[in-house]
Amino acid sequence: MCRQSGTAEANAQRAAIPQRDKAAREPAPRRFTENDIRSLVGSFDDIRNTLRDARSEDKGNIYLETRLALTYNPGQNKISVEAKPTLITVG
Repeated sequence: MCRQSGTAEANAQRAAIPQRDKAAREPAPRRFTENDIRSLVGSFDDIRNTLRDARSEDKGNIYLETRLALTYNPGQNKISVEAKPTLITVG
């Protein structure tokens, strides 16, 4: 019984080697600085302001292309936004 357990463990360790090697080759995700975050949030403001001033038909096309759905709830005077980004596989 111990021999089977040892074999299963060895097989599991061998199976994990490619995953460890892949993780070792991939760089860690980049950390954002406070300035990076401020800049990114500022670019959202730029987009919001641009959309505010756009023509209605242009806004519709932009929402379609960016896969955003905006729903206005007049009772609460709120707009909900749903994003459905396209999956992009990198690797």
